[in-house]
Amino acid sequence: MKKENIKSNLVFLDTILKNILDNSINYEIEYDELFIKTFKISFFEEKSNFKSKIVSFVQSKKNLWEYDFELPEKYNSNNAKYLKALDFLEKNELIKLNENVSITYLGIIKLSKDGFYGEYKMERNSKYLQKLVWIVSILTFGIVLWQFISKINLKCI
Repeated sequence: MKKENIKSNLVFLDTILKNILDNSINYEIEYDELFIKTFKISFFEEKSNFKSKIVSFVQSKKNLWEYDFELPEKYNSNNAKYLKALDFLEKNELIKLNENVSITYLGIIKLSKDGFYGEYKMERNSKYLQKLVWIVSILTFGIVLWQFISKINLKCI
């Protein structure tokens, strides 16, 4: 997966959590309001009545992919991304899906630690620094070894 795709997906998860926290009353927000804040568009005025389908899905506790949302084709991409993100966040106990979406304390803690993307950047930087330390260590050892061998060769001559 490309780094841009990783970044955009992690930022998307962070955006959902931030939108719930920033735009909610008592850490709870309606599905359609969350969607509008996340994508800056609204399709809930469409005849598909997506919000009620989400609510009935949540109440049925079916597997996300067994439920038929009958989405308008032009919205499939955002809808699918939105549903997958909600499903992922709920499975990781960062949000609760009921009549509305609510953020849990684990979700708030995740945001306080810079969210998914912040964690990813920190891990990536940590790996980079570890590689750098190994390279510097190996080079230092090589230089010290080279100087030691040079001194031994000079004494033998």
